Amino acid sequence: MNKHLHPPKQDRSRETQARILQATAGILVKESFESISVRRIVYEAGTSIGSFYARFPDKNALLSVLYAEYEEQLQVRLVQLEESVANARSLEEIAELIVHHFVATFGEIPNLSRALYEYAARSPKRSESKKFALRRQKQYSFLLDALLSFRAEITHSDPERAVNLGLYFVTVTCRNRLLYPLAPQTRTLKISKEELKLELVRMLIGYLCN
Repeated sequence: MNKHLHPPKQDRSRETQARILQATAGILVKESFESISVRRIVYEAGTSIGSFYARFPDKNALLSVLYAEYEEQLQVRLVQLEESVANARSLEEIAELIVHHFVATFGEIPNLSRALYEYAARSPKRSESKKFALRRQKQYSFLLDALLSFRAEITHSDPERAVNLGLYFVTVTCRNRLLYPLAPQTRTLKISKEELKLELVRMLIGYLCN
């Protein structure tokens, strides 16, 4: 357990903490983590400043708990993805599943995903950063294997390299477009999430089968 947090001792205290976390996630649907204040969070949670600081030393401490919850949800998504991939019958179907997974992962609540992505990248706890890297490596390996399971459909001269680069392009494009829409390299890209999914599938299949 995070040593900076004060563990709830009663059901009422746990409920208060849950309301604080839910309120934070709700605010992040429309606002960035940097822009919201503790006062705004406790107002939405229906609690007090004192209750907040009894559980969290500061606003940033919320990220550790939210990140743990996010990782649990991501694992559920990955299990569902594995089940879907196991039943896929073509390279295009695998590509669609992968693209839809990343768009959903990054695009569901972009402000929350961005805050947690940056938190994991700069986490002062080396063990947590290492676990994050190992989980992502395992996820990547699974997706690479899924694409290569349809090697017979891949016409690129170097299937392994093509699958690696193709998956990288999809991940980076989703991350940059959905988490950083105001960045210079993505600002001029006027495209909906549905259009993004279609174009990324086309790009991936086109590259693998060039």
